[in-house]
Amino acid sequence: MQPAPNDAIAGLEGLIQSGELTNGSGADRFKVFLDQVPVPIAVSVLEPSERIVYANVEFERLTNQAPGDLLGGIWERLPGTPKDGAADTSGLGWAVSRGRDFIGSYVIAGAVGPMTVDAWSNIIDDDHGKPSFRLVALVETAQASSIFDQLQAQVREKDLQLRELQHRVKNNLQMITALIRMEARGVTDASTGEGFDRLAGRVEALGLLYRALA
Repeated sequence: MQPAPNDAIAGLEGLIQSGELTNGSGADRFKVFLDQVPVPIAVSVLEPSERIVYANVEFERLTNQAPGDLLGGIWERLPGTPKDGAADTSGLGWAVSRGRDFIGSYVIAGAVGPMTVDAWSNIIDDDHGKPSFRLVALVETAQASSIFDQLQAQVREKDLQLRELQHRVKNNLQMITALIRMEARGVTDASTGEGFDRLAGRVEALGLLYRALA
């Protein structure tokens, strides 16, 4: 028989008031805090049998569960298959109830379609070092991938702009060198012509240096 919702809430309050997560903060205040956390989080008690006692709104949204459906249930009810296509027995719910720390990436059939999440599962000990609670967090990776793709696109655009700028600078330096040499050929004074030639050589050397650096 599964615990009633009130029993689940009492279990969460016991977790909070134990000081393991809040260092003595009030249960209601900490629950309000968890409710506002943008990361999907859920908590279970381990004894007498492991049952989920808390899930914030983000956790319910990400797993496509109706409000309160998770309370009193077991982790195996969670939807999700391994991203790498492993056997069904190693689905998200199965892995959560047996794993520690980062347990892998899973595909969940969310309300708006399939999404990939990274999952963490950690055991919390009481004051006597006895395992008492499990804290589970899910992080949707689709948004991170989208941001990464956007950054890559921006880098490619900036790289293209930089290459275009380098090409124009190289062409402009070549044009300046050619104009100086043309002007030097029209000068009758030998010393002035030599000065133009030296100036053209310096600009040409600058162009060679620029190409080497680019």
